[in-house]
Amino acid sequence: MQGSENRIIIVSTVRSNANGDIGYLRETNRLCVTVSRARSGFYICGNAKTLSQGSQDWRKLIDECFRKQNLLGETIFLTCPRHPNEPLVELHHNDAHMFSTTAGCQRPCNSVLACLHYCKALCHGRVHPPCKEIVRFTFKRCQHSTTKICSVPDVSMRCDEMVWLTLEGCGHSINCKCWEETENVSSVLVCNYPCSKTLACGHPCTLLCGVECCSKVCQKCDDIKRILDKKEKELQKKKLEEKMKNIDIEIQNLGKENADGPFFKELLPESETAAEYCMVSKNVFFPSNFKIINYMSV
Repeated sequence: MQGSENRIIIVSTVRSNANGDIGYLRETNRLCVTVSRARSGFYICGNAKTLSQGSQDWRKLIDECFRKQNLLGETIFLTCPRHPNEPLVELHHNDAHMFSTTAGCQRPCNSVLACLHYCKALCHGRVHPPCKEIVRFTFKRCQHSTTKICSVPDVSMRCDEMVWLTLEGCGHSINCKCWEETENVSSVLVCNYPCSKTLACGHPCTLLCGVECCSKVCQKCDDIKRILDKKEKELQKKKLEEKMKNIDIEIQNLGKENADGPFFKELLPESETAAEYCMVSKNVFFPSNFKIINYMSV
């Protein structure tokens, strides 16, 4: 080691192993230069056991100058550069990584920020984290007050105070947030009052006041149409079932064995036999209480 004297010298031996291998630290002249550079304070960082095993000179230095005077230990007392007036910090070698230019003595910072609040973070580097102090804030336009985090920009704040707003189109008043009124968004707000208009079909409108009546189908008309369609389907289904039933009966009659004589079918002035009824009624005279029967040959 070479160099001029200094008030405080800190030496790092960078040697630690079970074999006592200390390399160039065995050279006596290096040790002499090392221990003669400090004027006021001298610290050696290293493994005392490894140094004692590797060199007799190091063993004498450690035993006579450090161990006997109780100057050998695993901690070092440091002054935090950000808290020079605070007591010294006793730093153990296991925690040495915590004491750096970015992470300090773990005390509260307590520096005065630009906003005049105290920094409440633990000791840190030069750049302070954003101020987390809760402060009162008053909006200039509406004069409503609220709370916010000190470091949050004022321009990002929106007033959430509930106010009454009169809509231009219908004149109804609705409850909305103050920022919705001050930013002139009333044109996009929907009035939630029931609509009082009567539709072209004669039914009252069931939509909200802010919704155009012509934009949707009348709900009542739609309900009526749905019911009528359902009834029409049920009627058609019933007619089809009745027709199929008659066909089944006719098939059964035709399929009977040993059926003698002619088959007769009653003609009626309505339904599917109406045409046959008219043809027969023109050529045959019969009393009013007679029935017209259509003869069917086998």
